[in-house]
Amino acid sequence: MSGLNQQFTKLSGRKLPREFESHILRHNMYQLEPKLQFSFNQFFIYDSSVFPGSDWKQDHINQGFVRRENVIAVGTIIGFGEAFVSLFINEGYLDLGKYERVFSIPITIVSGEINIDGPEEHPTDRKIKVESGFYVAEIGQKVIGEYEESIHIYLRKVSSEVVASKILLADDALHPGATLIETGDMV
Repeated sequence: MSGLNQQFTKLSGRKLPREFESHILRHNMYQLEPKLQFSFNQFFIYDSSVFPGSDWKQDHINQGFVRRENVIAVGTIIGFGEAFVSLFINEGYLDLGKYERVFSIPITIVSGEINIDGPEEHPTDRKIKVESGFYVAEIGQKVIGEYEESIHIYLRKVSSEVVASKILLADDALHPGATLIETGDMV
């Protein structure tokens, strides 16, 4: 079994997950395995061809994310812990009532692969093949235990570049400015 197949499980209508198939994905749902280990209040969604580390300025901390063209550094609700992460590619819709914090953030994928990992896990073999192009990631988060979060990522391919991020649901820890910061620097 390849490293790719060990890291993701494809969810089906059955209760038991079946093995992930490594091909360009469309209309699929995946459960990240093993659980994401987030730290320093963040995890990354990024194009596999780039380094995900991003410099968090105070404005980024206030809005809960740092965005670069090929990287999203997402602020977690809890500082350190693990998360059950579900990834939906061009599938389903996010229900705001199920989450404490929700972002909608554009990302460009050029390599045809994305990674999802935490700062202390990087680099991992958690890669998913997607078509190169412009995407919007809707990210819903909620706390489910003292050191656990549930994170759902709805990754949608769009026909043209989206330039503006949105905070769809803010918890009490977020204090964004009137205008969201749409750029960030690599660490």
